[in-house]
Amino acid sequence: MQPHTPPAQVRDGREVSETHRTVMADLELLVQIEDPDAAAHGLANLRAVLPGHFAHEEVPDGVFDWIVALAPYHRRAVQELVNDHHSLLAELEDLGPLHDASGDPIEEALDQARAFCAHMREHEARESELLEAIGA
Repeated sequence: MQPHTPPAQVRDGREVSETHRTVMADLELLVQIEDPDAAAHGLANLRAVLPGHFAHEEVPDGVFDWIVALAPYHRRAVQELVNDHHSLLAELEDLGPLHDASGDPIEEALDQARAFCAHMREHEARESELLEAIGA
């Protein structure tokens, strides 16, 4: 791959954009604490989608390799995003049920879920900023 030739997922941003929209929609479901079913649905979807979303960004000759090839001075920022992927997946795995059997919120779990959502939004914002910085 030539540094100036973006990988397919950047050239045709539909797949990445669709996955990003799905992830953000699931984050919104997760924080809907008044609706236990919506929160559980968002959590299940995130667990299903995020590993593939992150792997897609990290694949050889993928988005992250392209960024580094195009702008080697962003290598550290890319590595931080990769490291963040591992942290986010661990946080997601650690999330337990957000509501008890009667549908009442479990405050500690909701606080943990809110922290995860904030971390995920911050992470996605850093990825977007990095892509903007290189003109993608």
